[in-house]
Amino acid sequence: MATSSPCVVISDEEQGYDLDLFCIPKHYASDLERVYIPHGLILDRTERLAREILKDMGGSPHCGPLCTQRGLQVLCGPAGLHQSP
Repeated sequence: MATSSPCVVISDEEQGYDLDLFCIPKHYASDLERVYIPHGLILDRTERLAREILKDMGGSPHCGPLCTQRGLQVLCGPAGLHQSP
């Protein structure tokens, strides 16, 4: 098996990022104070995990994500697009 990569750790003391650094939809703006995990970080980490899973499974081109929970295609879709054996 491949060695797992370090985890992304967000401490309790994390201050997050200013909303001014992001394009926040107006309908969310009044409900948010800070951004703690940017969308790009989630997608990059998901892609990395998908690559590690494929590597652990021998890099088979017949292996791919199967999303069975509503809404997960948002994460599985981008990860599946970038996989290469």
